[in-house]
Amino acid sequence: MCCALACCCVGDASDENYENLLHKGRRSCTDCSFLILFLIFCGGLGSIAWYAVDNGDPYRIIFGSDSFGNTCGRNNGPIWIRSNKSVSREQFEFSGQNMTERRYMFPLNASRALDTIWACVRSCPEDTVTSYEGIKKLAVEHNNSLCVDYDSAIEAAKRKPRFGVCPRLPVLKSTDIMNRCIPEDLIAFGKDLLRK
Repeated sequence: MCCALACCCVGDASDENYENLLHKGRRSCTDCSFLILFLIFCGGLGSIAWYAVDNGDPYRIIFGSDSFGNTCGRNNGPIWIRSNKSVSREQFEFSGQNMTERRYMFPLNASRALDTIWACVRSCPEDTVTSYEGIKKLAVEHNNSLCVDYDSAIEAAKRKPRFGVCPRLPVLKSTDIMNRCIPEDLIAFGKDLLRK
């Protein structure tokens, strides 16, 4: 008869060795303490995950939120702020907007995405925009304001808007990845980097 444990470092697969193994006695689990420790660890991870889903907002991770506290893709309530206790509270500017149609996060300065203001937009720019007239055209014809609010996009062609309300020019053609507008130049650069 062939030894069933030959793959587990039992040297000889002869019938004698198999018989000797049968007569050694009962084997027992020696890692019970580590099994208990592993189960406690899994329970801890499960409770942390449950707490995060129960008390957090997974929707904000999926769709993201703009720099004013609005979650893209849903209707938001206003955020109230108070500078000190003697002043009455005020609504935070541009918070509490209905963003159900604006599902994508767009950086107002794509070259400094970590330091810039992000806004919710209806769709990522499909072409490179090089003028404020182009931003106005997107807002009027396609109902896609790349500025923080619609009025700023309409006024953009008349006067240069203050920084932070409308995007810095040129606005690069972008693709949405996980509901974030990423410039196609950056995607092409990343692909070239991976090929090398």
